Amino acid sequence: MQHIEFFHIEHFENNYHRVKPVDELDYFIDFFWETKFDALLQQSPGGF
Repeated sequence: MQHIEFFHIEHFENNYHRVKPVDELDYFIDFFWETKFDALLQQSPGGF
């Protein structure tokens, strides 16, 4: 099986990072995208 990504790669590399799933899901899922909140919290320190 081949994994193909078809979105704006730079946007995801700057705003998200990949997180590996738990071992039970590793066979089915390569990774999850998780938001990088550090820059967002600096922009909005009181929350969103």
